[in-house]
Amino acid sequence: MEVHCCPELVDELADTRTMLDRRYDDINSGKVELIPGDEAFARLRERIEARRPNPA
Repeated sequence: MEVHCCPELVDELADTRTMLDRRYDDINSGKVELIPGDEAFARLRERIEARRPNPA
């Protein structure tokens, strides 16, 4: 089966694959440290709350 799609999509997918490969390599080499998912979500919630305007 042949799939026809736009070249921009193929380029974007290739760029995404390259980015993920680099991140995987960074994790395997110890260059970056993984954090638990619950901690990541807590940090994200804190940043979101900090950006929200304070009610008057």
